[in-house]
Amino acid sequence: MLLAALCTGMRRGELLALRWEHIQPDGIRVRDALVSGKIKTPKSDRARTVPFSPEMRDLLDELRTTRWDREGHWSDPTYVFTNANGKRWDEKNFGRSWRRLRKRCVDNDGKALVRPLSFHCCRHTFASWSLEAGKSVVWLQHALGHASPDTTLRRYPHWVRSEVEDMSFLRLVEPAGSSVHRGTAGANRGTEISKRRN
Repeated sequence: MLLAALCTGMRRGELLALRWEHIQPDGIRVRDALVSGKIKTPKSDRARTVPFSPEMRDLLDELRTTRWDREGHWSDPTYVFTNANGKRWDEKNFGRSWRRLRKRCVDNDGKALVRPLSFHCCRHTFASWSLEAGKSVVWLQHALGHASPDTTLRRYPHWVRSEVEDMSFLRLVEPAGSSVHRGTAGANRGTEISKRRN
């Protein structure tokens, strides 16, 4: 579940409610979310499809094929991520398990190796990795299930690539002796302006 959160950016409730039927070859259909013990629609009240890597798909396939060996008759075949008894995770129990996992991330001297971050931070990590890799804000908006690109920009402005202030692509006038190669209209306009200046 931790790997899925890092690789898809899905919310905790969406992962807890994820069913095997929602995993398709082209991505994960996010249709439900576990909120306050009840299955509801995702936060934005709209379903979406989240892309995932071939490696993530292989991990999910392995999880499906090895679950019976680990959980046996306790396993609930409906949900992807389950507790130690093979049942759907309860939100509070999952929260306790997450805190226990964080406490185990220490060195031999008992010093914490990671900051005590919430599980939701996996979603932020996915967003920052996506923007660093060059994915557009609109792509990330759809992946995260935000209502609009404005929401994505407000939450992750520091990860959006800043542009170099190079305005040469708008240059209509070339230095003397050079030619303009910005299209016919631009070239004619540039030549005319150059003549006027000369």
